[in-house]
Amino acid sequence: METLSERIKFAENLRESGKYYESIEIYLKAKEDCVQKNWINFIIGDIFYIIGDLEQSKKYYIKCLENGNTGDSLILHLGHALLDGVIKDDYQGALVEAYKEWIDIYYKNNVERLYDFVDIDLEDMTSYDYKCYIVAKEYIENNV
Repeated sequence: METLSERIKFAENLRESGKYYESIEIYLKAKEDCVQKNWINFIIGDIFYIIGDLEQSKKYYIKCLENGNTGDSLILHLGHALLDGVIKDDYQGALVEAYKEWIDIYYKNNVERLYDFVDIDLEDMTSYDYKCYIVAKEYIENNV
């Protein structure tokens, strides 16, 4: 029988090769045997975010919150799951694509982009991240 760390490594390899759904299945099975479930919930939330299932992404980020994780990174990721589904223009779409690249190496190297983000201003990215963070904080205060 495989060890927990072998299953996690296998799931990571699947994710890094773009086999997101298969990766989620392995992470979910590994989570059953893992004492520290929060970090697996966080990873699953990221994968759902990358594949565009923002509701499932939000669900797994919220599971982390409910289990006591209140880190800034988690709040930022939740904010993106809350806001990124409401793309208002090509520039915001480019910001969202840049964020996906930041959290996933396979996406960065292999996915055809919907938006050209060569001209993204780092200050704009930081402002959008800040907006996501604030929206998530408000969501947590009112809903979690």
